[in-house]
Amino acid sequence: MKEIEKQIIDQVEERKNELLEYLGNLVSFPSENEGVPDTGRETELQNFIYDDMLKSGFSRVEKISAKNDGHRPNVLGVIEGSSSKSPLMLNAHADVVPVKDIELKKWKSDPYKATVRDGKVYGRGTSDCKGGLASMVLAAKILKDLKVNLKNDLYVMSAVGEESQEGQTIGTALALERGYKPAFAVIGEPSNCEIHIESSGNFLFELKILGKEAHCAARNQVLFPQRFGIPSGYEIGVDAIDKEIAFIMLMQKIEWENSHKWKTATTNSGGYPIPMDNQGLGFFTITPAQITGGQYIGAVSGYANIIFNVWYPNWLKEEDVAMSIKEKIMHLAATDEWLSANPPEFIYPTIQHWRPFKTPMEHPGVRLIEETYKDVLNQQPIYSSFRAVCDGTFLQEKGVSSIVFGPGGLNMSIHGPNEFVPIEELIKCAKTYAVFAYRWCNNA
Repeated sequence: MKEIEKQIIDQVEERKNELLEYLGNLVSFPSENEGVPDTGRETELQNFIYDDMLKSGFSRVEKISAKNDGHRPNVLGVIEGSSSKSPLMLNAHADVVPVKDIELKKWKSDPYKATVRDGKVYGRGTSDCKGGLASMVLAAKILKDLKVNLKNDLYVMSAVGEESQEGQTIGTALALERGYKPAFAVIGEPSNCEIHIESSGNFLFELKILGKEAHCAARNQVLFPQRFGIPSGYEIGVDAIDKEIAFIMLMQKIEWENSHKWKTATTNSGGYPIPMDNQGLGFFTITPAQITGGQYIGAVSGYANIIFNVWYPNWLKEEDVAMSIKEKIMHLAATDEWLSANPPEFIYPTIQHWRPFKTPMEHPGVRLIEETYKDVLNQQPIYSSFRAVCDGTFLQEKGVSSIVFGPGGLNMSIHGPNEFVPIEELIKCAKTYAVFAYRWCNNA
């Protein structure tokens, strides 16, 4: 290891408190995104990041917004090299999922005040993914402050709209369209400090089930045969919520069957070469994420709607997965007298659908970060697959290979109460980002 690389690592240790303070500042901005377009509230946080990068002496800092009106800008700071031939991008998103009132009651501390306890930082976005963003910014600042000469430009990007799949329109992809296209990118999403070279794909579909309203007092006649002359069953009513249970159980069966079909080194075998993937086994899931039904508290439910969230491996085609699920739903409906006459409505795609990404293990950027990880942390890294989706999709579609490597993990209450990131992982990632950036920007 070069002397300058040792200095970089020492600087991360010495500036640990600065890292935690900066993360605390990021967390204090409620940059919430409701998960659908045009609902993100990142502007105030992005203005803070922009001002901080300017004060810190980045070579160039730019706000990039879709309408050039300053609303929801991406912020991109540049540490200039002597050439722009093979720039590197460190990328993380600024938006976080909202903290709803029902969730707020479960928090042990203010979600928008970073709280340190037991070696962890608690707060909304600490893992997803302001922790990664803070470590990336510190890494760049250290290279700048040490006056390290770089051959290639280093981009540090704080992106908007990731939680609402706007990375392909107003977020990460927009920066590439505006001229900041890197040769390789590292995404600071939570990976438990594992190297994710691929991701899952994701889509949602909605299932609408028709019932027949009846007074709750007549539920006995809906359920049980009556004596001769008294109507019962479908003549009286149909409980749509009762009907939906069979479809939820069907999705569980599809999950189980698909998760047993394949085993791969990085996706479903516990991590490679060390089988200790922290995001767990099982990669095909169908979550009944949102269920609504019934129109009146005194009536048998006349409808039930379910939005299912599907995660599938990257070697499958989204449409094939969706149509296979639809076919099984319709087969099940055909076995039911009411549903065969009143088939459920299958709505796809709806809200969001993300294509997966994959970068070969042989890619020079992947090999370099593995080498860097070993040298900096004196450990063998774990290769694995990101169980979620991220802006890596849109980078790949713009011709840029990327990996996910960041502090925190999906098992650290992301999108839930008491989200946290381990301080140790913030430090590990900051060291790795900084040395990797130094090496890439001088060797690529």
